[in-house]
Amino acid sequence: CAPGVAELRVPVFDDPAEDLLAHLEPTCAAMEAAVRAGGACLVYCKNGRSRSAAVCTAYLMRHRGLSLARAFQAVKSARPVAEPNPGFWSQLQKYEGALQSLPRLSGEPSGPYSGSGGDELQNEP
Repeated sequence: CAPGVAELRVPVFDDPAEDLLAHLEPTCAAMEAAVRAGGACLVYCKNGRSRSAAVCTAYLMRHRGLSLARAFQAVKSARPVAEPNPGFWSQLQKYEGALQSLPRLSGEPSGPYSGSGGDELQNEP
Protein backbone atom coordinates (compact mmCIF):
# COMPACT_ATOMS: atom_id res chain seq x y z
CA CYS A 1 0.00 0.00 0.00
CA ALA A 2 1.00 3.59 -0.53
CA PRO A 3 1.78 5.74 2.52
CA GLY A 4 -1.40 6.96 4.19
CA VAL A 5 -3.47 4.23 2.56
CA ALA A 6 -4.85 1.41 4.66
CA GLU A 7 -6.01 -1.86 3.18
CA LEU A 8 -8.40 -4.42 4.57
CA ARG A 9 -8.94 -7.60 2.59
CA VAL A 10 -11.96 -9.76 3.29
CA PRO A 11 -11.32 -13.31 2.07
CA VAL A 12 -14.89 -14.10 1.00
CA PHE A 13 -16.05 -15.49 -2.33
CA ASP A 14 -19.31 -14.40 -3.94
CA ASP A 15 -21.01 -17.58 -2.79
CA PRO A 16 -24.24 -17.64 -0.75
CA ALA A 17 -22.64 -20.17 1.62
CA GLU A 18 -19.75 -17.83 2.55
CA ASP A 19 -19.76 -16.19 5.99
CA LEU A 20 -19.71 -12.47 5.28
CA LEU A 21 -21.47 -11.70 8.57
CA ALA A 22 -18.31 -12.48 10.56
CA HIS A 23 -16.48 -9.73 8.65
CA LEU A 24 -19.10 -6.96 8.83
CA GLU A 25 -18.16 -5.45 12.20
CA PRO A 26 -14.42 -5.09 11.52
CA THR A 27 -15.08 -3.92 7.97
CA CYS A 28 -17.63 -1.31 9.01
CA ALA A 29 -15.33 -0.14 11.82
CA ALA A 30 -12.45 0.33 9.37
CA MET A 31 -14.68 2.27 7.00
CA GLU A 32 -15.93 4.53 9.80
CA ALA A 33 -12.38 5.12 11.05
CA ALA A 34 -11.37 6.32 7.58
CA VAL A 35 -14.35 8.66 7.39
CA ARG A 36 -13.78 10.06 10.90
CA ALA A 37 -10.13 10.69 10.04
CA GLY A 38 -11.26 12.85 7.13
CA GLY A 39 -10.43 10.23 4.53
CA ALA A 40 -12.41 8.17 2.10
CA CYS A 41 -13.02 4.50 1.58
CA LEU A 42 -13.04 2.40 -1.56
CA VAL A 43 -14.99 -0.85 -1.33
CA TYR A 44 -14.10 -3.15 -4.19
CA CYS A 45 -15.06 -6.61 -5.34
CA LYS A 46 -14.64 -8.22 -8.74
CA ASN A 47 -18.09 -7.43 -10.15
CA GLY A 48 -19.23 -4.70 -7.78
CA ARG A 49 -22.58 -6.38 -7.36
CA SER A 50 -22.79 -8.61 -4.32
CA ARG A 51 -19.93 -8.46 -1.79
CA SER A 52 -19.22 -4.74 -2.01
CA ALA A 53 -22.94 -3.94 -2.09
CA ALA A 54 -23.51 -6.03 1.04
CA VAL A 55 -20.60 -4.39 2.90
CA CYS A 56 -21.72 -0.87 1.96
CA THR A 57 -25.29 -1.69 2.99
CA ALA A 58 -24.02 -2.99 6.34
CA TYR A 59 -21.97 0.18 6.85
CA LEU A 60 -24.99 2.41 6.29
CA MET A 61 -27.00 0.31 8.73
CA ARG A 62 -24.28 0.28 11.40
CA HIS A 63 -22.95 3.83 11.23
CA ARG A 64 -25.76 5.85 9.66
CA GLY A 65 -28.66 4.18 11.45
CA LEU A 66 -30.52 3.11 8.33
CA SER A 67 -32.79 0.10 8.12
CA LEU A 68 -31.74 -2.68 5.76
CA ALA A 69 -34.32 -1.55 3.20
CA ARG A 70 -33.23 2.11 3.29
CA ALA A 71 -29.53 1.27 3.33
CA PHE A 72 -29.85 -1.02 0.33
CA GLN A 73 -31.99 1.57 -1.47
CA ALA A 74 -29.15 4.09 -1.00
CA VAL A 75 -26.56 1.60 -2.29
CA LYS A 76 -28.77 0.62 -5.23
CA SER A 77 -29.29 4.27 -6.21
CA ALA A 78 -25.51 4.81 -6.22
CA ARG A 79 -24.74 1.47 -7.88
CA PRO A 80 -27.75 0.22 -9.89
CA VAL A 81 -26.21 -3.23 -10.52
CA ALA A 82 -25.95 -3.87 -6.74
CA GLU A 83 -27.57 -7.18 -5.82
CA PRO A 84 -26.24 -9.12 -2.83
CA ASN A 85 -26.57 -12.87 -3.34
CA PRO A 86 -29.33 -14.61 -1.32
CA GLY A 87 -26.89 -15.81 1.34
CA PHE A 88 -25.46 -12.34 1.88
CA TRP A 89 -28.96 -10.85 1.96
CA SER A 90 -29.93 -13.34 4.66
CA GLN A 91 -26.81 -12.37 6.62
CA LEU A 92 -27.71 -8.67 6.27
CA GLN A 93 -31.12 -9.50 7.74
CA LYS A 94 -29.40 -11.19 10.70
CA TYR A 95 -27.10 -8.18 11.05
CA GLU A 96 -30.12 -5.87 11.08
CA GLY A 97 -31.62 -7.93 13.89
CA ALA A 98 -28.37 -7.77 15.86
CA LEU A 99 -28.15 -4.01 15.38
CA GLN A 100 -31.69 -3.59 16.64
CA SER A 101 -30.62 -5.05 19.98
CA LEU A 102 -27.75 -2.58 20.51
CA PRO A 103 -28.27 0.33 22.92
CA ARG A 104 -28.09 3.79 21.42
CA LEU A 105 -25.80 6.37 22.96
CA SER A 106 -26.19 10.13 22.78
CA GLY A 107 -24.26 11.65 19.90
CA GLU A 108 -24.98 8.71 17.62
CA PRO A 109 -26.93 9.17 14.39
CA SER A 110 -30.65 9.09 14.87
CA GLY A 111 -32.04 5.97 13.33
CA PRO A 112 -33.99 2.90 14.24
CA TYR A 113 -30.94 1.16 15.69
CA SER A 114 -27.69 3.06 15.65
CA GLY A 115 -25.27 1.48 18.08
CA SER A 116 -22.09 3.02 19.33
CA GLY A 117 -18.86 2.28 17.51
CA GLY A 118 -17.53 0.46 20.57
CA ASP A 119 -20.36 -2.05 20.83
CA GLU A 120 -19.49 -5.52 19.70
CA LEU A 121 -21.91 -7.86 18.01
CA GLN A 122 -21.70 -11.53 18.75
CA ASN A 123 -22.11 -13.79 15.76
CA GLU A 124 -24.23 -16.78 16.65
CA PRO A 125 -23.53 -20.12 14.95
